[in-house]
Amino acid sequence: MFQNVWYTYTTNAVNDPDGDQIRYHLNATGLGTPYQNTTIWVSSGTPMSWNLMWEPTDNPGAYLIQVWVEDSYGMLSHMASLSVTMVKPLCALKTLTDGYFYVPNLAPSILRIEMLFDNQNIVGDQTGGTSPYTSVRNWPDGYVNVKDSVLVGVAFGSVEGGANWNYMADIVPDRVINVKDTVAIGNNFGKSGTYITDLAGVAITFNTGQTISPDSAGFVTIPQGATSFTVKRNGNLIGAMVIFW
Repeated sequence: MFQNVWYTYTTNAVNDPDGDQIRYHLNATGLGTPYQNTTIWVSSGTPMSWNLMWEPTDNPGAYLIQVWVEDSYGMLSHMASLSVTMVKPLCALKTLTDGYFYVPNLAPSILRIEMLFDNQNIVGDQTGGTSPYTSVRNWPDGYVNVKDSVLVGVAFGSVEGGANWNYMADIVPDRVINVKDTVAIGNNFGKSGTYITDLAGVAITFNTGQTISPDSAGFVTIPQGATSFTVKRNGNLIGAMVIFW
């Protein structure tokens, strides 16, 4: 399971021997905020669903979802349990409006398109916002300013995997933090813009030849051997904020 993604869990009890009304109790342990819920009374055998999100405050590892049934006379069923494993993202990249990305050397297997942009004014907006992931510190805020300059300045001169490396500082995606990245910020310093969250029409083409559309949550499995890809929306190249898992 992935952080910051809604999952639907459905349960269904076998028919109550007496045909009584029933309700379900759910307890999810390990979430940043423990989740407990009791449904309305329903006819025996009626399935019920819950939507749960594993939040940035949750740590990687196994978590437990427990469900049990109560009938209208207070009789309780045995508890059913489901163990889920949650993982955190490895890193993030936000590059240019030409939609080009490389696959980080961290060997990710999945990427997620978080948001898109076709506004040149926000090329270089790499930080200042609130990240929805604890393992991804830098998040765009819609403004190109001194925060972005500092981010690149701290990583300046580093190469991928080296000291002070930061993927979000690699604005011009070449696995090196250098003057190209500072120029990208300088060209737009003081400018602002908004991002696109509607992923309709998005397709990702990998250098291995596959073109894949994200699922409803924005996820795409990275083909084996892929080292780069481009993002398009309705056939046109577009900038994006991408998380790698």
